[in-house]
Amino acid sequence: ELDRAIRLLEKGWNAPKRPRDHHLRRAYVLADLYERAGRVPRSRALFGWIRDAAPGYLDAEKRLRSLG
Repeated sequence: ELDRAIRLLEKGWNAPKRPRDHHLRRAYVLADLYERAGRVPRSRALFGWIRDAAPGYLDAEKRLRSLG
């Protein structure tokens, strides 16, 4: 069901210039699903966006480092 969940969250997703908490939460879940599905480059890119948009948000920095 990972692919289905990814498709659902990807639908209409665009990284906003001024992200709010709900954007960050959606991006975090999507990045997590990408990682679980083996789509590491996409996961890395999204965790990097989260880190840049909201330094210190949850464990995004740690997750990004773990992806190499």
